[in-house]
Amino acid sequence: MGLLPLAIGMPGRFTDTVNREKKIFKGTFGKLAGIVLEDSEYDRLAGVNAEEIVLQKQPIHLLIEVCTNNTEKKLFRLPAEYVTWTRDAAGNCKVRRRGFRFVPDFAGTAHGYCGGTLEKCKGDLLQWHRRPTMESMLRGYIIRSRVRDTADCLLVQPYSPALFQQGTHPGPHLLLQRQKGLLTEKQLRVSWKQVEDKAKAAKEGTNEWPWCMPLPCRGCTDKQKKGAVAGPIISEHGGSVLAYYPLKAFTLPSEGPKQAWEKISRGQHLMCPNCNEQKLDSQQMLCKGCVQLMPLTKFTIDMVDRWRNNEDDLYCKKCENVKGPRESE
Repeated sequence: MGLLPLAIGMPGRFTDTVNREKKIFKGTFGKLAGIVLEDSEYDRLAGVNAEEIVLQKQPIHLLIEVCTNNTEKKLFRLPAEYVTWTRDAAGNCKVRRRGFRFVPDFAGTAHGYCGGTLEKCKGDLLQWHRRPTMESMLRGYIIRSRVRDTADCLLVQPYSPALFQQGTHPGPHLLLQRQKGLLTEKQLRVSWKQVEDKAKAAKEGTNEWPWCMPLPCRGCTDKQKKGAVAGPIISEHGGSVLAYYPLKAFTLPSEGPKQAWEKISRGQHLMCPNCNEQKLDSQQMLCKGCVQLMPLTKFTIDMVDRWRNNEDDLYCKKCENVKGPRESE
């Protein structure tokens, strides 16, 4: 037998449905607001100022503050009761114990808190270098939407910039398309097969992550708006056109994750080496052919001059030989 730790204000959850009329079901969250003891316990504890007290008799009731409709808070009187359960599937060894259907709950999974509203919370969206998936994106939405004000949600560590840039969740989207009659059953099966193949290919390419993480270049994006073709990946977000490059185009894998995060943390001010204004101090260029960050020695003198003059279509010696004479000439 163990001890049940109780402290006023302690968060917890109900382990079973105790009152359907008051909407207190299994998994409902609440806070311990009070403890009702027997008279003999009150007399024994009179004058005791210890920080921790072990009761000799079990409390009669626990007063749980429950928020049933996300706005109104009510006190629920939870009594101690006997519960009989068995240790084997055949029910040969029965155990009967008396206690409360309420346990401390300081943390839980995202899906465990789905549908609830919290006053404040701490969330973990995993490390920034972890490859995000559709499942992790869904968990991220659940975590960040548990509070009414974003200031009340503390993220314990930086997360991947690509986490919420994966597009529409394919399952609900395809189901809605089918229900609207926009897809036949055969088309639905083909579309779902494409989703599975894409997920499988992404899983096999995990070894290249995070260096293949797409990041937008501010300079190439501005050029794209003016009609110039820049960036190997062009994506539209809310009517805006963004020019993306993989992370390895901004920093070399050999420079380590610390330097990589320094680049990512620049956010919308991030620029590829070809757009960076600090070119005189840089010894690296970005090849638009193989999309690799390389030393200046990998480029011809003419290409380096074009780079310093803020010209586009820069290729390393290898890609320039494959490409042939430049179209601009």
